[in-house]
Amino acid sequence: MNTASILVVEDESIVAMDIQSMLELLGYTVLDTVSTGIAAIRKTAELRPDLVLMDIRLRGDMDGIEAAGQIRTRFHVPIIYLTAYADDEAVQRARLTEPFGYILKPFGEKELHVTIEMALYKSKMDHVLRESEQRFATTLKSIGDAVIVTDVTGRITFMNAVAETLTQWNQAEGIGKLLTEVLHIIDEETGIHAEDPITRALQQNTVVGLLGRPLLRARDGTTIPIDDSAAPIRDNWGNLTGGVLVFRDITEQRQAELQRLAIERKLLETQKLESLGLLAGGIAHDFNNLLVAILGNADLALLDLETNSPARTSIDRIIIGARRAAELTRQMLAYAGKGRMEIQFLDLNTLITEMTTLMQISIPKSATITYQLTPQLPAIKTDAIQIHQIIMNLVVNAAEALGESPGTITITTGVMHATRMFLDETHPGGDLPEGRYVYLEIADTGSGMDAATQQKIFDPFFTTKFTGRGLGLAAVLGIVREHQGTLRVWSMPGQGTNFRVLFPCQTDTATSPTVASLPHTSDKPGNGTVLVIDDEDQVRMVTVQMLQRSGFNVLTASDGSGGIELFQNYAGTISCVLLDITMPRISGEAVFRAIRRIKPDVRILLISGHSEQTMVSHFVEQQHVRFLQKPFTSQTLLQQVQQLQEDA
Repeated sequence: MNTASILVVEDESIVAMDIQSMLELLGYTVLDTVSTGIAAIRKTAELRPDLVLMDIRLRGDMDGIEAAGQIRTRFHVPIIYLTAYADDEAVQRARLTEPFGYILKPFGEKELHVTIEMALYKSKMDHVLRESEQRFATTLKSIGDAVIVTDVTGRITFMNAVAETLTQWNQAEGIGKLLTEVLHIIDEETGIHAEDPITRALQQNTVVGLLGRPLLRARDGTTIPIDDSAAPIRDNWGNLTGGVLVFRDITEQRQAELQRLAIERKLLETQKLESLGLLAGGIAHDFNNLLVAILGNADLALLDLETNSPARTSIDRIIIGARRAAELTRQMLAYAGKGRMEIQFLDLNTLITEMTTLMQISIPKSATITYQLTPQLPAIKTDAIQIHQIIMNLVVNAAEALGESPGTITITTGVMHATRMFLDETHPGGDLPEGRYVYLEIADTGSGMDAATQQKIFDPFFTTKFTGRGLGLAAVLGIVREHQGTLRVWSMPGQGTNFRVLFPCQTDTATSPTVASLPHTSDKPGNGTVLVIDDEDQVRMVTVQMLQRSGFNVLTASDGSGGIELFQNYAGTISCVLLDITMPRISGEAVFRAIRRIKPDVRILLISGHSEQTMVSHFVEQQHVRFLQKPFTSQTLLQQVQQLQEDA
């Protein structure tokens, strides 16, 4: 039984009644019969029939073809034309309305039935296809990627909303245009336009992606990095019907990749600095032990020589050389972040002003130093000597970059807010908090550096000259790290170099405790017994000689266990202990605690090749404890021992 509902549009009433009777006999439902085009449109809107049987020639100003066109456009209801005329003009006009059938009057019941059933089936399939296309279009519009579809000639047939946004072409403008008119893809490295990906997909008959690092250039000229793939489209019979391009904005992924690479670079840099720092610190410690023996024995030799002995000159030269070596070890400890510091709240501008004369005589006359010092800087918590070392290193490097050509070195100070992005590009900088920093900037107009050179400048003994001079920038970086600061470098070949060093701002300007100055040499002979605990034979031997020459009785131990045993046996007579804080097996720290348990008020002089801050700062705060850094002379040793014995 047919259930389709039909609207009959016929201006001849007898013919209309005949068609209605015929339809009802075939089992269809006739919703109404009307005689004009306007009535047909109104009834279609009201009744929504499954099919309209439309006579081409109707009364009034609107014929059946015009009425059918509006019905198809507005309501998507299938039309079957009924006409007694089949002239070419009418057929051509009727075809534009996409009718589902065309029956010439007079017609029979069977012909009408077949035409209606075919029209209904075609309408059903058309509806299914339209729904499928709608779902397809909705899906493509809803996905996060941009989609552009073309026909086999490369002309655009569809663009989703994301594609419209990224290309800045809307679909109405883009449809019918060649893909190459709308989509402009260039290679990020070369700037050359990339090949149309859909054309390549059609040629290779497979899914393809863009090569290299593609950038999409939008309609306004802006560019974004994209990732894409193109594929051919084929129908059920394998015929090529077009191509589809799917692409996406990967700006966030690219930024994440850059951040990951920056983190990896920072991690590698930190690991390298830590490993080199351990190496430098270890070498400095061992070297300092050797220098104790060299300086100590040279010092003792001078005491045994006559004033006019010709050997004095040679020994003085030995002492000068040893002191230069000691300076190198201090640089190595600074690089390792273990340099000795006397921390105070200081004004950076004052530190720079104090050095103006020294800086000027340290650089060629062809170089000019200019100053741009911001007044009333916040205080920085720092060691003046180490800041002087930073400034001198950077100024001398700047002068060397100028060479023999006239040039300018500009020293600038100021306060800045360092963002996370800025700190991520500094050395080391990665773990420092965002916030306000006092900065020192030293810039030159010299030859500049390429990227490869900049990656090596903080390596120990790296130089662009024929021979190296020392730790240089490596020591600068070590000092900066120890001050919880950071450093950033800008440089390009031929455009000079700019070093900016950042120090944390200090809101508390109270004076920090400083190490007490040593007293003048005392001629008073030593008294009492001193226990020397040091695992280095040469250090122990020369220390013993220094003390004995001044009148002290000396006991010695080559390790911690021996030192503890001697102290247990002679605690009542030992007035002072010289203890090396860095020893194998039982550490100096363990020996310190053991001795203090035996006699809490014993005087202890801690000695080490490292600095007080890194090794024994938590010990020297206790009563009757002092620190002496290796290498030392007979004079400094005796000063410390005598001062320690005089402590109240």
